[in-house]
Amino acid sequence: MSKKMIYISFILSAVFSSEIFAYATYAMPELDQALNYVYEDRFEQAEAIYNSLLANPPDQEAEILAHSGLILIDIRQGNITTAKTTADALIADYSSNEIVSAAAFDIANAFLVEAEQTHEAGQYFHYVIDNWPDSEDGFSARFGAMRSSVLLQFN
Repeated sequence: MSKKMIYISFILSAVFSSEIFAYATYAMPELDQALNYVYEDRFEQAEAIYNSLLANPPDQEAEILAHSGLILIDIRQGNITTAKTTADALIADYSSNEIVSAAAFDIANAFLVEAEQTHEAGQYFHYVIDNWPDSEDGFSARFGAMRSSVLLQFN
């Protein structure tokens, strides 16, 4: 990869990695705590919180975000096949809920930044673009798709 492409990739990483799992600002302290555990590699504690939310979700958004958190754990642990299967099921099961655009975008970013899975990332970025083209997530997904496309050419 050329120095210019590495630099472009670095800049885009800085922009998009700050957006991974934007739900940290969601008004549920449990989700914030679980996400902190994920980034501290304390996966058992994070899973316990996510599974607790899934057992008795306060609303569908929390349910979607808990599923997304479990997918992030799989990605960070290198369980790419499981993460992809679970992400596909999440999208299929909740496609009518608008927060799925944010979840799919976050999943795409995690595949790209956390696991360097550019092909999988591109698929989820394109899902967001195709289904929510005029949304903030759709706009951001265009940049993610460009980045994953560029990185695919150099891998």
